[in-house]
Amino acid sequence: MQPAREPLAWDRLNELPEPSWQLLLGRGLPQFAVEGFVPVLVFYGVWRDGGLVAAVAASTVLSVAIAVWQSRHGRQGGVAVVSAVFVVVQALVALAAHSATVYLAQPVVLSALWGSSMRARS
Repeated sequence: MQPAREPLAWDRLNELPEPSWQLLLGRGLPQFAVEGFVPVLVFYGVWRDGGLVAAVAASTVLSVAIAVWQSRHGRQGGVAVVSAVFVVVQALVALAAHSATVYLAQPVVLSALWGSSMRARS
């Protein structure tokens, strides 16, 4: 992986693998599981035993750690930073509302709004 500030050389574009379901599942599914399911599972595990504040804190710390790890390993650094900021804002809103429903519903609402705005633009 080359640094983000250097333009991608034309010959490097030719080295990209052909897209296939196997490639998408092999690269995307593990990342989707780590980003999408592990923080939620940690949230539920900690929430059951430690309460809402501990669950939000544990899930937020894990999500930010995942984002930092991705950024340091050259995987979508900008997206990882934006994700980490969103996770922290999500945690603050949930703690202010003192609601697990608010914590878990925010990504769904954001995705729906994002999808609606993209559909309206096309």
